[in-house]
Amino acid sequence: MATGVESIHHHHHNEHSSGFQKCQLPEFITNLFRKRDGALPETLRMKWNTQKYAEVETGITRNEVAEAVDALRGFRTLSDEEKQTISRGDRGKETLGFKETNTENDVNEKALGKEPEHKAYFHYHPSIEEEFAEAIEHAGGKAKNLIEHLRALWIKTEALAYETVLRIAEENNGDPAYVGFVERFFPDGLTQGKPGLKYPNLKLRLMLYFKVDGEKLSANNHYDAGSLTFAIMESLPGLQVGTREKRDTAGVLTEAEIMEEVQRPDGKALAWPGTNYKRIDPSITGTWHGVRQHTTDDIKLGEENRWVLVAFLDEYDETVPPIEETHGIDS
Repeated sequence: MATGVESIHHHHHNEHSSGFQKCQLPEFITNLFRKRDGALPETLRMKWNTQKYAEVETGITRNEVAEAVDALRGFRTLSDEEKQTISRGDRGKETLGFKETNTENDVNEKALGKEPEHKAYFHYHPSIEEEFAEAIEHAGGKAKNLIEHLRALWIKTEALAYETVLRIAEENNGDPAYVGFVERFFPDGLTQGKPGLKYPNLKLRLMLYFKVDGEKLSANNHYDAGSLTFAIMESLPGLQVGTREKRDTAGVLTEAEIMEEVQRPDGKALAWPGTNYKRIDPSITGTWHGVRQHTTDDIKLGEENRWVLVAFLDEYDETVPPIEETHGIDS
């Protein structure tokens, strides 16, 4: 099957060299982060400090994502038994395959002050094709179609993530915290999903949101658990980033939560740090974000209202932080 990515030559990086030798990258990746006049752009650290995210080119088209969304809609029509056989885990590295959650009538979620959410999503990583090979074959054409579309998107996303990690390493060359930075995420370099290699801990999530009771569709504010997040594309705006509220030891509010809506330019993804990034560099704080999407009367309760493509990158052997740390739940 054509992957849309040219052949790539692997090179191991010298952790103590003054720079990183890049492997030959696809054309749509080689000019990422470079301005047309040839000047170097602001560093990712500068962007994260000033606006909480950085814009990066993706090489992924809206048509490619739309076809994957249609494939997910088709997969969702399979029986619950078939869908559940291609699914495992709830959080972090162990999560793969299909999940659907609806907290509209969840008393515990409401007690925490959260707005209701109804979403269905699929987490793709190349390992799913071996681990769930029999279940995918049994589920038939709708499952195979979804896997094929997500595989192609994952390969392009891996190239984007790899170039981003290379750039971070170059921008922080000389900082001891960043020695061996690339290898911590990509022990075998850029894999293109080829067998026999150590795939990066990169999960691609394709998600459908459905209308719930209330004025707004909401993805509650939170930090992502991984090291880097790539918000690649969505069907409608609504993503917000900002700062979480702060309280003193007595529980008195000292700083209000501030959120601003982000407009993602066509052809660009938004990259930001997650909670685990501080394990590499304690000076970097994860980006607090959520979704506030106004709905319309012509969409009925339970109907699809929005889709999103996002990817999460973490170190190859990293563990997921507790939900209390990422979703602002006081222990």
